[in-house]
Amino acid sequence: MGSYSVDRTMLISRRRILSPLVLALAATAIVVQARVYDWKLDDAYITFAYARNWVEGHGIDFNVGERVEGYTCVLWVVLSALGLWVGFSIEPWSTWLGVTFAVGSALAAAGLAAELLPANWRRAAVGAALLVPLGPPLSWRAASGMETTLFAFLVTSSFWMHVRTSGRSPWVGVLAALAALTRPEGWLLGVLLSADALRHQGRKGVGVGLAFAAIFAPYFAWRVWYYGYLLPNTFYAKVGSTAEQVARGWVYLKLFLWDWGLVLLLASWIPLLTTGWRPLIGIYTFLALYAAYVVSVGGDVFHFFRFWTPIVPTLCALTYAGVLTMLQRSPIWQDRPLPAAVTVMAACWLATSTAKAVSAHLQHRKAENFLVGASTNVCRCLLRKTTADDRIAALGIGVLKWCSNRHIVDMLGLTDLHIARYSKVPMGGGLAGHEKYDSRYVLSLKPKYILLPPLEPHGLSLPAQRDMWGQPEFLEMYQKDECGYRRKEGAEGLPPP
Repeated sequence: MGSYSVDRTMLISRRRILSPLVLALAATAIVVQARVYDWKLDDAYITFAYARNWVEGHGIDFNVGERVEGYTCVLWVVLSALGLWVGFSIEPWSTWLGVTFAVGSALAAAGLAAELLPANWRRAAVGAALLVPLGPPLSWRAASGMETTLFAFLVTSSFWMHVRTSGRSPWVGVLAALAALTRPEGWLLGVLLSADALRHQGRKGVGVGLAFAAIFAPYFAWRVWYYGYLLPNTFYAKVGSTAEQVARGWVYLKLFLWDWGLVLLLASWIPLLTTGWRPLIGIYTFLALYAAYVVSVGGDVFHFFRFWTPIVPTLCALTYAGVLTMLQRSPIWQDRPLPAAVTVMAACWLATSTAKAVSAHLQHRKAENFLVGASTNVCRCLLRKTTADDRIAALGIGVLKWCSNRHIVDMLGLTDLHIARYSKVPMGGGLAGHEKYDSRYVLSLKPKYILLPPLEPHGLSLPAQRDMWGQPEFLEMYQKDECGYRRKEGAEGLPPP
């Protein structure tokens, strides 16, 4: 009896040590990957520019005096502004935030998995955290300067708290509201979890919806008052309503599944068999509607699945808990060689997929950092050749705005009301988010410089780029110098549209 007691004590002690070690290993994997990638997306600097203007007292605007909502992540703007206000450099600050929320996403995935496992298996839930860094896109996004990992953390944590409390805790509404402040589609999460809390708890579940509304409703009222539109300007610039757009969204989904998402997607449905649908209906409804939303808006142009990444930790938690519960209940689990073989095969597949993904990430990192460096060099040139009152028109505006702090005209419309709402542009057949343009309008603004790449016979070009080169007035009024295409002395420009 004494020997049994000692053995049991040692086993419990080992489990207590093993769980923190596994979580630390998952966190370390995320941190190391993010440090290796070490890149920033040009669009991240758009958010940084809004944050800087706010800190400097100019309002949450891109160009001072122009109220245009060219971002979709107000909570990320707030966190970026906080770092700038304290005095941190924005690049390392945004990386630190991204990595912190990526690690938090892995921990939340483990927490969600624990709620789905049998009570005597919950210590094993920490393994779900290890699955998260095996999908390198999360670590890639952690280093990008964007809000993706924050949204992933809030979505996963909302699900964790919702399942843990069966909709009793108002903190579910708080987390969902913060998710809605991070990405526009987060409001769907709040609505679904509020409704599910009522289904679970009746009147006692109303606290979730009240907490969500108490945070999100005042913010929504403020942004409509401040910017004047129900939807962000980026929605008008990026989203159309054509069949071609939906077809592009299907391609975006298929690429995600083909790369490595298919296994997660298929296995994530196992908890419906092991746990039942009633506790999980809110999660699966959101996942289905979120996928339909991403497909309907045509997906995203950037590599490594920015729109799918936020749901990866949840898929990891569902997959891990479902497979583990199924094996625990199955007599096959007693035949150790078989589950061992399955485990080894799965580990080899994950390791191979991860190695290929990391290699692709490192190659793309070089291209992204080259673009940021090129924009920085152009910016330094423009600082010598322009004044604070001059306008500069460009296709890539993030680094350019952050570096120069000049008045930047976005030729793709993200931060321009007119171009974003220009209805004579076909949508859905080109690169997502890069289809809008109005070259004659840009010329009417008389920018001092227009930064425009040349048309390559066999290279990729944007509609805005091709259309500007097709304008005779552009060739007449602008000439190339070391910075870009400078407006000739005396050139008047076109009348406004």
